[in-house]
Amino acid sequence: MSSNSASPVATESNGPLSSGISLTSTTACDDRTCSTAKCALCLHCSQQYCFVHFLKHNEQLSLNAYNFTLAIDQLVEDQIKNLKLDESLRRTIHSLDQWRKNLIRTIEYVYQEKLSSIKSNYIQLSNYLQQFQFEQSSHIQSLRIDLEQMKFIRSTYDQEMEKIQTTIKQLQKNFSELQYDLHLKERQTPNIYDSIECEIIWKRHRIDDIQTSTTVDIIEDDEDTNTGTNHDDEDVPDYSTTGTPPPSTPSPTSYEQCLLSFLVGNDSITNRDEKIISSDVKKNLPNKKNLLMEKKQTNDTTSTITTMLNNNNKKRRICMSCGKC
Repeated sequence: MSSNSASPVATESNGPLSSGISLTSTTACDDRTCSTAKCALCLHCSQQYCFVHFLKHNEQLSLNAYNFTLAIDQLVEDQIKNLKLDESLRRTIHSLDQWRKNLIRTIEYVYQEKLSSIKSNYIQLSNYLQQFQFEQSSHIQSLRIDLEQMKFIRSTYDQEMEKIQTTIKQLQKNFSELQYDLHLKERQTPNIYDSIECEIIWKRHRIDDIQTSTTVDIIEDDEDTNTGTNHDDEDVPDYSTTGTPPPSTPSPTSYEQCLLSFLVGNDSITNRDEKIISSDVKKNLPNKKNLLMEKKQTNDTTSTITTMLNNNNKKRRICMSCGKC
């Protein structure tokens, strides 16, 4: 027997045939339902079939190959040709646009918050500058008063001259070392709101310690002097007392609420204040009222000492004027 339609190549047992099928021994066909002797060998699966089942087996192989071809063609048409990035690009750009809108909205909110903080810090720093100007003007006015008193005194004292010279140098140092600015400090943090912050840079030099020490030294020297005739002279204005300063200078009480943290933070032991104050200073104001009262008591004590010094200066001036020492 021979078959020209069978694609699998078959071999013979005793010799090649024109159909490519070999006749084997009389054992049964490998198909379980067939008892016919096998006569052909499939080179694909090495199964031995009878002629009829060999043809069926060949048809099944051809059908499987056709189905595989259809599956491959369908894969090419439906999957490979439909692999496009247009939808992915559109979706990604849309997500990026949404992210940009949300970020712009967040940045605008943070900008408004920080702008409000900058304005608040500007007002606070302006109050600090006004207070500083008032203090320095008071010290300068005190120096002018001392110089005016010396015009009526026939002989000057080296200690007073040294005091005035020291105070002038200290005032010059105060102005030279004064630093004030509004600075944006950017932080490396993933949180946009906390990535930038407005801080106040406030550095100044105090002169309270030197003035207090010189005042005490002058009082100790004046206790050894004689008492002269008392004349009705007008009291010399003193800006270290608790009295009201001249109208030309701002009153320190108007800055009390804004400068509580600044006034209390000044330590009489140290000579330099280096403060970097954030915008939430007002939260600590209630806790510093007691310290402010202690500061006022210290100022009262200093004013009392200064008043005693002025009285002694008047007595000494009058005594030297009348020559009754």
